[in-house]
Amino acid sequence: MVPPECMHRSSRSAASRKILPPLLLALLAIAASGCKRGGHPGDGFDFRLGHWTVEIISRETGKDPVTIRQEMVGRWREKGKSVETISELSGPDGQVLLLKRMLVTFDAKLSCYVDTIELSNGTQIVDHTTWDEANGAFAMQRISPEPAKGSQSSFTATRVDKDTFTLESERQAFGITVGSATGKKTRIGKAHDARYDELEKKFEARFARARGRQKG
Repeated sequence: MVPPECMHRSSRSAASRKILPPLLLALLAIAASGCKRGGHPGDGFDFRLGHWTVEIISRETGKDPVTIRQEMVGRWREKGKSVETISELSGPDGQVLLLKRMLVTFDAKLSCYVDTIELSNGTQIVDHTTWDEANGAFAMQRISPEPAKGSQSSFTATRVDKDTFTLESERQAFGITVGSATGKKTRIGKAHDARYDELEKKFEARFARARGRQKG
């Protein structure tokens, strides 16, 4: 698919720089501004609704590949208008690396989904996602925060069927690829409120600690 013509912006948290750059690239839905897309708002909402597992193999230049797993629960906040998700990301040893809370809305003027994201390490992100209905694919680039000079990231999620997407991403610095990731996102059932609430409590505890450290 032809990527949307947009301004690209991306950045990384210093505290999780060693393992999270490709992870964030692949799993945190990077965003794009002022983009037009086919389809209708329900496409992007359905991409988040339900109980999902995501498995990513991320590659950083000069390092061994790392397998990252994500559990994501997404449910309607306001049916037909907004979706809220909560995610837990784990490393190859099963250790929890990060939690993520996201609100997804649709901006009719931009014809983009707007992803407002909070990470449990205290980072806040705004992303946009465009949907290419003809090719069954999402293209995502980041809006905020500002990118490092000379950096550019891209992400696509291509539909295999209603409950399965393949994922591909690449991160470049001054035209040279420095990170990439491939993976699969699979819907394993409906969203469970109990699991959502459990993950959100874990998110809130980590987020509060991170905020405390930042203020201190």
